[in-house]
Formats: sequence, C-alpha cells, structure tokens
Amino acid sequence: MRIYLTPILKESKSPTQNPYIKDLINALENNGHTIVNKNRPSNIGLFDILFYLNKVDAIYFNWIEDLVATRLGILQTIYVYLSCFIFKLFNKKIIWTLHNKISHSKDYLFLKMINTYMLLNYSDLVITHSSDGLEFSKQFLKDESNNIHFIHHPIHNNLGRYQDIQVEKKYDILIWGAISPYKNVDVFLEYLEKKDLLNKYNICILGKISNKILEDKIMKYKSEKIKIINKFVDDNLLEKYINISKIILFTYSPGNTFASGSLMYSLSYGSNIIGPNVGSFKDLEDENLIHTFNNFHHLIKVINIAFSEKISENKKLLEFIENNNWDYFGKKISKYIKEKE
Repeated sequence: MRIYLTPILKESKSPTQNPYIKDLINALENNGHTIVNKNRPSNIGLFDILFYLNKVDAIYFNWIEDLVATRLGILQTIYVYLSCFIFKLFNKKIIWTLHNKISHSKDYLFLKMINTYMLLNYSDLVITHSSDGLEFSKQFLKDESNNIHFIHHPIHNNLGRYQDIQVEKKYDILIWGAISPYKNVDVFLEYLEKKDLLNKYNICILGKISNKILEDKIMKYKSEKIKIINKFVDDNLLEKYINISKIILFTYSPGNTFASGSLMYSLSYGSNIIGPNVGSFKDLEDENLIHTFNNFHHLIKVINIAFSEKISENKKLLEFIENNNWDYFGKKISKYIKEKE
C-alpha cells in the first residue's frame, strides 16, 4: 500500500524530532508498504496531501489533535474536516494513531474535539497505545466500531547495553524529557517542599524547560540534592543518566496521557519506573512491569517500595519486549490494513 504519512518535518525545523515517526516508517516499509513522502517534508502542512491524492492508497495521521496550534492551524483543521469526505470520495483509506485524548493544551479545545470526533468516525483504522484509548473513543463514536485497536506502544530492546557494567547509582530519582507544564515537575517539587522532603532524595531533572515562567518555578529548587540540567539531551547523555539512577519518575498530569514514548524508552533499559495510574502506565503496571501512583502522597510510598526492586531481572520484561517490538507492530498494523483493503 502507498501511504502518505504525517507529520514528517524538516530537521532544521524540529532538531529533536520524535523518533516514533522514523521507527514507524521503517516498520511499515519492512512490511511491504511505501511511504510516498518519506523524503519530502511538507512546507505547507497538511495541504501537501492534495499533491498526492492520485499517488496514494492511504493517509496516516499522527498527533492530529495538536494541528490547530500550528501555523495556519485553523485552516488546516477545517481542511481535515473536508479531507475526510475528499478521501472517501477518492476511495482513500484513513489511518490514525490516537496518541492523546485531545491535546496537552486546552487552547482551541472545541476544534480539537471536532477533530477527534471526525477522525474516530471517518477513519478506516484507528490505533491507540493504551486501553484507556478504547474507553475514551466510545464517547465520540456514532455507533459501535471494530476499526479501533489497542496495541502497546512499540519498544526497542536496550537491555544488554549496560548489563555487564556495574556503576554506582548516583541519583535516587531521574525525571527526564522536555519539561512542559502538564508534566507537573514543578508541582512535585512544591509537594516535596511542603512535606519537608526536598533533602530526602538525590534527584536529577534532565531536559529543556519549555518556558521562562516554568523555568523560574523549577530552578529555585536547584541544590546539592536536586540537580537540574536545563537543555535538550541527546541519547548518549540520557543513557548515562538512566544507568546511574535508581528510579525513573514520570510526574505527568493524568488528564490527557494515553501513551508515552519516554516511558517505553526508559523501560527498554530495564529501568525501575513510576508513573501516574493512567494510560499505558496503568497497562504496564497490569503487566507487573512498572509501578503507578494515584497522588503525590501515594507516590512517596511507591518510591520507597521501588528502591528495593530490579526490573531488569524480570523475565516478563524480556518477553514483553520481544512481543511488542517495532517488527511486531509493523506486522500487526499491516494485518489490520490488509483487512480494510
């Protein structure tokens, strides 16, 4: 099948691109599909699809819930509504991965909800990476649908990279990734301060803070016990800090989280992980692979439990990785695509 995949961005516009798209392209191509725009990033957003209508069999959307906040976002969003009908008219399939509920931002919420409604009801195939995604979809569907499928977010196997290296665990807790308001890092630090726990743990916060207001809130907690590295982080540096940390903590707000590539990246190294009791975090706890928390009071108890465990020795983790790698995902999604042909 010939597929137009979005978003594909120029590296100059997004130097820290989500590796998900690159892995997705490889998974689809390894299963016989052609990504027609793989080497042609669009300068005009989704309007670029018009030039491929007679060259593709399917359009594959990702993170469409954030489209309205991009350049010409409102026009592009209206175009998505129209394109659902255009694609059907030209007998093109619509594929969509539902990554988040609506969006991490509440701006243009009504338009984002319409986007979600349109794509859930007009897509030929919808993939979600958490069981919560299935439940969320029901409130938007006009009728029951068998077009929506839950597949765990694909994962690489990095378990052996540090298997024979014994290092001192310098940090009790590592919080990494782009630091945005919805990730609640500042709220977590405020909680520790309120409970007089700021000096209890050696904490490293690793990632670029998204805005000045949030930066001011977080940086005031920098100390001998709390290290803050406010910059974009490459894989080599990230691997180093994962290896010298006892626990990786995700303090995300539970509101919009379905799946997390950062969660799967961390799990791929056999890390001890704690995250909110939602989405793929909850699914992985059901697999006995990570811990979750319901609130920060509960989190402190969970942290103390997780200190005594070593997930990398869990045979269930290796089995999970083998059964949910990108090759598996490519085969699974290709099976669903073939059923729609």
